[in-house]
Amino acid sequence: MSKQNADNKYQTLDFNRGFKIDNPTQFAVSSSSTDALPHSHTFIELMYVKSGTIAHAINFGKPTILKKGDFMLIDTDSVHEYINTDKQPCEIVNLAFTGNFIDRRLTTNSKLASIFRSNKLGLNAVYSPPLEIIMHDEDKSIINTIALIKNEFNRNDELSANILRHLTISILVSMTRIPHGNSNHYMSDIVASMISYIESHYTQKNILQDAATELNYSVAYLSNRFSSEVGVTFKEYLQNYRIDVAKQLLNMSTMSISEVSAAVGYTDCKYFTLLFKKSTNITPREYKEKILKYLPPKKHM
Repeated sequence: MSKQNADNKYQTLDFNRGFKIDNPTQFAVSSSSTDALPHSHTFIELMYVKSGTIAHAINFGKPTILKKGDFMLIDTDSVHEYINTDKQPCEIVNLAFTGNFIDRRLTTNSKLASIFRSNKLGLNAVYSPPLEIIMHDEDKSIINTIALIKNEFNRNDELSANILRHLTISILVSMTRIPHGNSNHYMSDIVASMISYIESHYTQKNILQDAATELNYSVAYLSNRFSSEVGVTFKEYLQNYRIDVAKQLLNMSTMSISEVSAAVGYTDCKYFTLLFKKSTNITPREYKEKILKYLPPKKHM
């Protein structure tokens, strides 16, 4: 390793060290032309296909195809993998950062939804993050900004951290302009409040009724408003959120399946297992057995 690299406080992602950003600024940028085995990491990742074609899978789900100019945001604690499907070489650019890098009030393992609600982005919590959705860089604005990030990353002076932060924020904000999946990804204050309510009370019963009481709207009105803006029902969103939390617990804890079930609001472990398998195509136990192979190694104190 050269002295310049040794002194670089940003340094590139080192996947042999457990997919961690091991530097003071909690930010990294890297390029790769090799396949990526299933791995979990403790940061947000923007994965951009600069050339070639890959098959990509998240949390052992059905693979999707990403081509040149496609990119995707991967949330904290998700497991993903990809392989090159083209005879031509591919180049994947990885932009990795923590919530704490974007907003010092957030933790290093904050989820992407928390980052999008941060006033650092200036979105007033009314846009949902385009998480794990394939987007396309039609006007090359994303890759051009990534090029600026790479240049600043290598420059590495006393102003670099702030410039990198602002460039990364500009990418996240610009994503709200890009059509993807449910193109109506603008959220009203009411629906944003409902999502915040789910995140704070997901373990409780009768959440929709309680949210209606707190927000002073009828259950029917909130239910219809939520479905029209988010694209799924309140119940489906709540179930998906609980399953995502369960994945995090299975990834990062030694809790039993029944303990995880109770921790996310399901007293019936069999019902939880049914919902989990419906969402991931594998049972919680199978998921935990798979994930144990790819978790970052624990450091011994």
